[in-house]
Amino acid sequence: MIGIKVKPHPYFKREGSDIHTDLHVSIADVVLGSEIKVKTLYGDIRMKVDAGSQHSDKKKISNYGVQKLPPNHHQKGNHYVTIKVVIPKKLNKE
Repeated sequence: MIGIKVKPHPYFKREGSDIHTDLHVSIADVVLGSEIKVKTLYGDIRMKVDAGSQHSDKKKISNYGVQKLPPNHHQKGNHYVTIKVVIPKKLNKE
């Protein structure tokens, strides 16, 4: 019997054919909205963060997951991005 262990990736988490990642953004990015670079299995893409987005909101990037097994081998899973708002520890009037 052969056993295989897959070491967890520090950035990508896999669930079936879907990929999950966290995206750390500033308060300004979620209040005003912005476009942020997201690392995917197929390279970096730009993703829109809507104004008013909340901590732990999820965005779906369709067909950026892992290739499915036959008979659905022409399909890919999705990439889900969870928004994590980074709150600064020290603030000033600026």
